[in-house]
Amino acid sequence: MNAHWAALLHAATMDAFGRPEVRTPAALARSFAERVERTRLLSTGPAGLAFRVRGGGRTSVDAVRWHDRTIHLSAVASEA
Repeated sequence: MNAHWAALLHAATMDAFGRPEVRTPAALARSFAERVERTRLLSTGPAGLAFRVRGGGRTSVDAVRWHDRTIHLSAVASEA
């Protein structure tokens, strides 16, 4: 598991490299997480042994579910 975590941190670091720092207040982060939780997700088809779900409006959510569990999720807030 540590190898996976290290790879994720490395990828995030590379994505952020050279970009200006942006402070995110805790209330804003909580609000975003709550929007993600409220997003209605609809099945869009198979993803290997799992299935893919998508949904959104102001927040675009893509996820892969397997045995009633989310095994991957990405969420992006649209710019206002």
